[in-house]
Amino acid sequence: MTLHFANLDGNSRAVPNLLLPVVDRGNSPKGTFWFFAVVTIVGGIWVWFSVPETAGRTLESMDRLFALPWY
Repeated sequence: MTLHFANLDGNSRAVPNLLLPVVDRGNSPKGTFWFFAVVTIVGGIWVWFSVPETAGRTLESMDRLFALPWY
């Protein structure tokens, strides 16, 4: 919950400055949304390779799968 609040606070402070035009020392809206698109794509790739597939598993095998240490 703390990390969620820190993320919200950081976004609410950074995004308005990032949306400013380049002449006003901003990143421009185009650059800001490309940045967010890249972050989303990298996160999607991480999920694709890191999160285990759960389709076709029984509830008991799911318990064993997620009982492993987080590291």
